[in-house]
Order: sequence, then C-alpha cells, then structure tokens
Amino acid sequence: MKVLSPMSQDDEEERERDSAQPYEAAEDFEEGRTDGDGRTKRWRRSVEQALVKMTAEVAALREHISTGREWQGRKMRSPGRWITWFVWLCIRHALVDMVLLGLVLLWLRRKKDRRVEDLVRQILRIGREYLRMVLPER
Repeated sequence: MKVLSPMSQDDEEERERDSAQPYEAAEDFEEGRTDGDGRTKRWRRSVEQALVKMTAEVAALREHISTGREWQGRKMRSPGRWITWFVWLCIRHALVDMVLLGLVLLWLRRKKDRRVEDLVRQILRIGREYLRMVLPER
C-alpha cells in the first residue's frame, strides 16, 4: 500500500532551501534563544510555519480518512454485498438443517425407527432423478 503525504508548493521550496544549507536552521534555533529581537522573530516565524504545515497535513489526513470511510460505507451497502450476504445466510441455514437432520436420524436409528430414514432416502432419490434430467450427460 502506498502512503501518500500532502505536499504544497511551500514544502517543496523549503526542502530545496534546507538541502542547500542544512546547518543554518540549527544555528538559527540556538541563537534565537540567546540573542535579541531579530533571531527570536526568525525562530518564532519558523515555528509558526511548522505549525501551519502540520495543521494542513492533519487536515489532509482527516480528509483522506473520511474519504476511505465513505468508500467503505458505499462498499458495505452495495447490491453485490447484499446478495453475497443473502447467499451466505442460505448456505448457513442449509448446513444447520443438515446437521439437525443428521442428529435426528442418528437418534431414531438408535431407537430402531426407520421411518424418517426411509423418507430421506426417497427425497434423495427424487433429487438425483431431477439432477439427471437437468444436468447434461457426460
């Protein structure tokens, strides 16, 4: 996944300036504390610019997150998602029914009652005949 970071034109210009003179920014910061008016104003301005950039980046990230949430919400409400959910519900229901029928058949077989087992065999026989009619021969 590619991480995108917002970049304005000011950011590009500052990166070029910082790459040309990497150590002057640190000197300005140190001298800004000890020296008088000019250096302190520079330090304050650079801190304010950094805060403005950080605020813009936070806003861009919030927008990126909200866009992702909107897309995910649309994906959750799509018709394909509903159809998939309904198919999964039907499959799960059929599996639970088969397990319950198996338990009933086992319990009745222990009791030596074969009526339900005969009904299931007839249903399976009818189902196989129907599938032979519907599906093509090999």
